[in-house]
Amino acid sequence: MNIADRVRRNIKKLEEGRVFLAGDLPTYKEDKSATNKALNYYIHSDKYMSIYGRVSKIADGVFYKEKVGRFGVIPPSNDALINALIYSGKKQVGYVGGEKLFNMTGLTTQVPSKILIITSKQAPAKIYSSGLYIEVKKKKTSLTKLDIKSKEFSFILNHIDEVQSLEKENLVDHLSDYLEYFLSNKRAFNNLYSNLKYKKNKAFLGAIIQDYDELNDEFSYSEYLAKIKSDLSDNSKYKVGRLKYATTHFENWNLIT
Repeated sequence: MNIADRVRRNIKKLEEGRVFLAGDLPTYKEDKSATNKALNYYIHSDKYMSIYGRVSKIADGVFYKEKVGRFGVIPPSNDALINALIYSGKKQVGYVGGEKLFNMTGLTTQVPSKILIITSKQAPAKIYSSGLYIEVKKKKTSLTKLDIKSKEFSFILNHIDEVQSLEKENLVDHLSDYLEYFLSNKRAFNNLYSNLKYKKNKAFLGAIIQDYDELNDEFSYSEYLAKIKSDLSDNSKYKVGRLKYATTHFENWNLIT
């Protein structure tokens, strides 16, 4: 069976509504050129699409297996497009940055029209789809789970003052997955901590860890709190604006508006 035949069979197996990259097809590693050629021929062939499923091109190397609803073809969902860029099978190989990360963690309900994605997958630098603009930054080296978690959480902490509305009673809930991950792994915590830009970000992290500590009687995070305290000055005040009211322990960490 040649490359073109295998490409068609692989497309048939994909569920409708799936966004995929050329590199996701098994034949891509074997013969990149032949796979790209087969895809290009396929999307211009009504004969093959009527047999194996209709596919449209979103951008160079990015495709959509169309799903049809009552009123015609349903556009690819933003989530389907993002997942195609940051996952390789079930393995996460990229992450979302910018305002979209705040939305995905529930810190804001605002949905941005521009998204930044950092990934190790081969993808075009700019993608436009259904009113959404995606900027893709390629990582030359593969990303580990620690890399991804650390980059995501450090971005949130370094830019959290950009969130339009932040409620104290929900903050720790929204960040609990990150807190659980970094507070259960000293190496991961040190990696995260090294990516925090300013003392005020470190002080704010200390405050939310103390909030989290009170909600989790099973464990003590005093070691992490002591590490952060030793890096701060008792005489310094850390201006965080309205973020001061997003934590119960702002006084302990000299957070001011």
